Amino acid sequence: MSYQLSFTPDFFYSEEEYGNLEIAENEHPTNCMDALIHLFKYRRKEFEEMLSELSYFHELDFIQVHGIMPECLMHELLDLVKEVNTCSNLNSPVEVWLDPEGYNTIKVYDE
Repeated sequence: MSYQLSFTPDFFYSEEEYGNLEIAENEHPTNCMDALIHLFKYRRKEFEEMLSELSYFHELDFIQVHGIMPECLMHELLDLVKEVNTCSNLNSPVEVWLDPEGYNTIKVYDE
């Protein structure tokens, strides 16, 4: 079963303009932007595989994707989260979909 994302803006954005770039590896991301940053910083291979699988990025060549500053890329992915507008559950951690099939996801925690 899937659900629409019906959360406050705090669910999507960090208090910092470009997300919590200092998020620690053992910290649980509490919004979508920080979850994307966490994935980029600590699970880079998984992050890169996810980008290559997303149909949204198929037209970009692999080198272009890696040449984008993480902040710009995070905002593009956050736009994708809003476009897909789907999650697997409503309790913490919320599994947010990055594609219409729910194959690529991020997890957002309460605290």
